[in-house]
Amino acid sequence: DYINQDAIDMIPEVAVGRVPASDVWEARDFVRKVISYEENGLYSRRFSDWFKRALFIVPYTAADDLDTIYFNTKEAIAADSLTPETNFTIRRTYSSDISSAAAAVSDAEPTVEAVIGSLNYGYGLVNYGGHGSLVTWGNVFYTWNVSQLEQD
Repeated sequence: DYINQDAIDMIPEVAVGRVPASDVWEARDFVRKVISYEENGLYSRRFSDWFKRALFIVPYTAADDLDTIYFNTKEAIAADSLTPETNFTIRRTYSSDISSAAAAVSDAEPTVEAVIGSLNYGYGLVNYGGHGSLVTWGNVFYTWNVSQLEQD
């Protein structure tokens, strides 16, 4: 397996990130939004509908078996973290070409139209697994599709 020669489990030990701010005002705005999200997101009427929805997307890739790995990872997330007790609704958008197991649980094929429609519906958690670049998620979403997204 040339992709993961070090046998890394791909589960982060620590969440690390940066505040996307160019100046102190942008940083303050970002922090305000994070605090608001943490304090109100789960229970606020404004956020309650979309906040508890998860969207999983895995397109088929013929070149390797990453799609199978990503599919299995998404299903593990669903089983371990998005259990019925969490009240999350999961929309699975898996290619039926991955496996019969993926086809059996998928709600839709991962097409550009399906992904745009799902994103416009609103999800608190979106998890894509597949090849991509600066301008694309595989063949299911491109930067030029952003103009088709609706914001409430």
